[in-house]
Amino acid sequence: MSKQEDLIPLQASHVAQHTNGHIKSDWSVELNKTDEKILEFPSTYTDAEVFKIMDFAKKYELEALNIGINFAKKQGNVYLKSIIDEQLKIIELLKSDNERLAKALETEMFKNIVEE
Repeated sequence: MSKQEDLIPLQASHVAQHTNGHIKSDWSVELNKTDEKILEFPSTYTDAEVFKIMDFAKKYELEALNIGINFAKKQGNVYLKSIIDEQLKIIELLKSDNERLAKALETEMFKNIVEE
């Protein structure tokens, strides 16, 4: 698995609820490394409800990230293809100029040989 800093927030988070006697605190969603709170749920939510919500959110956060990555890759490929196509056009123009210059040089070389 990648380093925690490379993960998107919900993928690198946990839920916590603290109890003081019989009084439960609100649920908090916290980042694993820093314990920074990113969301709270009421204390009235059951364990099953909170974990079901978190599983849902983590699943779709990861799917959205992957969709975004795939979209960016496709856009990058389109952009790179346009650059490659432009470079191929330039190469063809340079080849044509190179052939023209080679013929002109050859003509001049033969002209000088004939004149001598």
